[in-house]
Amino acid sequence: MVIERFMQEDEQLRSMLNDNTITVKSIGGVRNLRNELYNLEQFLCDYMVILDLDEAGKNKAREAQKDLEIPNDKFRYFNLSNYRECELEELYNPELYKNYLMETWQIDITNGKFKNKSKKWSKRVEELAARSGQILSEEQTNDIKKKLSSMCIGKGIGECFTTDAITLLTGICSKIKSDVSQLFNQS
Repeated sequence: MVIERFMQEDEQLRSMLNDNTITVKSIGGVRNLRNELYNLEQFLCDYMVILDLDEAGKNKAREAQKDLEIPNDKFRYFNLSNYRECELEELYNPELYKNYLMETWQIDITNGKFKNKSKKWSKRVEELAARSGQILSEEQTNDIKKKLSSMCIGKGIGECFTTDAITLLTGICSKIKSDVSQLFNQS
């Protein structure tokens, strides 16, 4: 999991993860967001939700805000500059996965088409796959995404993430530390 991998690099956050002061949970897509938020609210947990900055993420966040009265400040987005829509996979350094995509899927991301920031990562990958005669199923696209996440294990932050991603993740981690600090100072 990306955010947890990044948090392990920070001594304070690593300690909070190890002693279960904080927990990172993947919900497997926004279709589960409302139920997960409802459960967190029922258990009186403090939380932060980090979503892809795409129509699905924004729509589900709005629904949760309306239906469950979740405050806007509970939501953060994977948002990189110059991207109209942004998915988690945009955070990964393409050097991390370009050989995997080429060798396993015959998808060449060195092609200039991949750098088109007006489309989200998965759409660009699907279009490049189609150029080689493949139509990726949703399951195949999800398998690729899972593989990318696992590729960061045992690698340094600079190998895993782009410079912009490191800046974004650093900001998210700072917000997490601030929120936890406020929780404990209220006691």
